Amino acid sequence: MSKQTTTHVLVLLAVCGAVFFLNLGTPKLWDRDEPRNAGCAKEMMERGDWVTPIFNDELREQKPVLLYWLMMSAYTVFGFGEFGARFWSALLATGSCFWVYISARRLFDANSALWSALMLATCLMFGVAGRAATPDSVLIFCGASAIGCWILGTFKSNREQVTRTWGEPGLKQRGVWFPRDWRFATAIYAFMGLGVLAKGPIGFVMPVAILGLFNLLGRLPESKVNNRTGGVLARRMMGMARPWMPSHFLKTTWSMRPFLAAVVVLVVAAPWYILVGLRTEGDFLEQFFLKEHFGRATTAMENHSGGFWFYPMALLLGTFPWSILALPLGLFVDRQLSKDRGERPLGLVLGLIWLVLYLIVFSLAKTKLPSYISPCYPGVALLGGYFVSRLGVGTTQMDRRWWGAALGVLSIVGVGMIFGVPLAANEVLPGAGWLGVIGMIPIVGAVVLGILVVRQRDRFIPTALGTTAVVFSTALFGIGTVAVDRYQRLPELLEVVNGDPNARIASFGVLESSWVFYSGRPVFELNRQGKEGEISRDPDRGWLPKPRMNVEQFLSQNGHHYVVTTESRLDELQDQADDALSEVARIPYFLNNENLVLLTLSPSLADRVDRVDATSHR
Repeated sequence: MSKQTTTHVLVLLAVCGAVFFLNLGTPKLWDRDEPRNAGCAKEMMERGDWVTPIFNDELREQKPVLLYWLMMSAYTVFGFGEFGARFWSALLATGSCFWVYISARRLFDANSALWSALMLATCLMFGVAGRAATPDSVLIFCGASAIGCWILGTFKSNREQVTRTWGEPGLKQRGVWFPRDWRFATAIYAFMGLGVLAKGPIGFVMPVAILGLFNLLGRLPESKVNNRTGGVLARRMMGMARPWMPSHFLKTTWSMRPFLAAVVVLVVAAPWYILVGLRTEGDFLEQFFLKEHFGRATTAMENHSGGFWFYPMALLLGTFPWSILALPLGLFVDRQLSKDRGERPLGLVLGLIWLVLYLIVFSLAKTKLPSYISPCYPGVALLGGYFVSRLGVGTTQMDRRWWGAALGVLSIVGVGMIFGVPLAANEVLPGAGWLGVIGMIPIVGAVVLGILVVRQRDRFIPTALGTTAVVFSTALFGIGTVAVDRYQRLPELLEVVNGDPNARIASFGVLESSWVFYSGRPVFELNRQGKEGEISRDPDRGWLPKPRMNVEQFLSQNGHHYVVTTESRLDELQDQADDALSEVARIPYFLNNENLVLLTLSPSLADRVDRVDATSHR
C-alpha cells in the first residue's frame, strides 16, 4: 500500500471514528424505531429464536432479520445496551465510506476518492443512519458493496490516476461491462441478497436497476444515424429511446447473468423468508409484503406524505453542509455530461443514475420518509467528491457569486441554530439552549471559506469545507446527542418496575417502544374505551398480538400491576380503575410538554418509593 493510500486510510478511519463512534453508546435509544429494533433482537436472543422477529411479545413484521442477527452478535460481545444495538450501524457506515473511496479511486483518482468518502461520512442524514439502531446503514452498505464489487470486477486498477470516460473506460476486457469472473459476479448478487434480508426486495431491485441502466448505456453501440438529421427534439428523443430497444435491452440483461443473480439471491435470502413464513403460518409474509411494501407504496401511512418536492428538499437537508454547493455542483455535472460521449466521466454517470433512480422511484411512492433515499448517498458522494477535488486543484472554478450564495446559506444555518435552538429548547428541553453554540461551527467555516475565496487560495477550499463538515458532524452527534439525552429520564420511571420480579406493566393511552426495551418485559396496551377484551391468546401462536384488556381486566390478573399514562389522561384512568391506583413516580415526558405518571395497585409500595418531582427537573 502506497504512502498516499496509507494516509488516506488513516484520515478516513479518524473521521469515521469521530463521526460514528464518539459517545455512540452513551445516549439512550431514541423512540420509536431504535428501541423496536434493539428490543426485537434482544427478545429473539432471549427466546433462542433466530427466525421469528418478536418485539413486545408480538410479531414485528416491519423489517426482515439481518439487522437483528447483527445486533444479536454485538450483544454477545458487548452485552445488551445502546452500544451493542448501534455498533453494526456505525461499523457498516464506515465500510460504506471505504467502498465509496475504492469506487471513486478506480473511476476518478485518489484525491477525488478521498473527498467522496469524506463527503459521505459527514452528510447529515448519513450520520444519522450510521449512529442509529435501524437497518438503513445495513442497506446502504449492501448496495455500496454490490456496486463496489461490480466496479472492481469490471474496471482495471487506476494506477495512472486518470478519469475514466466512455472513450477510455479502462475495462478489464474490451467491451465487457459486467464481470465475467464468477467470483465477482457472485459477490455482487450475494450483497444484493443480504440487502433483501436487510430491508426486503428493494435491496435487490435498486442496485440491479442502477447497474442495469449503466450497462445499457455502456454497451450502447455507436449510432449509425447522421447526428445532423432531423430536428433537435427528434434527435434527443431518438437518443433516449436507443438504450431501450428490445434487442439491446435483452442482450444487456443477459450479459448481467440473470440466472446466477436469481440463484445467489435466493440462496442468501429465501431460506429465512420460507422459515419465517412457515413459523408464523404466513402472517409475517402477508404483513411484510402487502402492508409494509404494497401499502406504503399506494397509501400515505402514518401521515408520512409529501409532494415531488419532498425528496429534493430531504436531500438538501440530508447532505448538509455539503449541500451549499448543490447548484454549482448541478451545473458542473451538466457541463461534464454535455461533452461528447467519449469525454464524459463514468463516475459522474454512475453517481447521477444512482441519485436519480432513487428520487424517481420513491417520489412515486405515497409514503415518504427522508431515510428512504439514504441508499443514494454514496452516489451523491461520487458526484460531489469529484467536483470538490476539481475545485482544489483549480481545474474547475466557481463563480464568486455562487460562493457568496453558498457561504450565505452556511451562515444563515449557523445563525438559525444560535437563536433557534434556545427558543426550541425553552419549550421541551429547558436548560439545553447552550447547544445553539454548535451553530458557531458553520459560521466560522463560512468566514474561513470566504477569506480563502477572496484571496483565491482554491487549493485550501476543500480542506476548509471538509474540516467544517467533520467538526460540525462530530459536535452534533458526539456531543449534542449526549446533552439532549440527559432529559430522557425513563430509568427513573421504571426503577421500581425493574426491581420487582412479579411486575406486570401496562400503558394507558400512550406507549413508547423504549418502555418495552428498558423495562425488560412486555407492556400491555390497555383499551381506553373500557370495552371487555380477550385476556389470553392461543399459546401455539405466540406471535399474535397480545390481549387488549381494559383496566379492570388487567388489574384482575396475577402479579404486581403497574400502569404508565400521561398526566392529561390520569383522571380518565382513575375513573376506569375506581381510584384503586396510587402514584409511584412522575417525570417529564421527553420532547413533550407534559408528564408521564407511573401508578400501581399497591398503596403500601407507593408509600415506600420516593416520588420524582417533575418540576425540579424542568
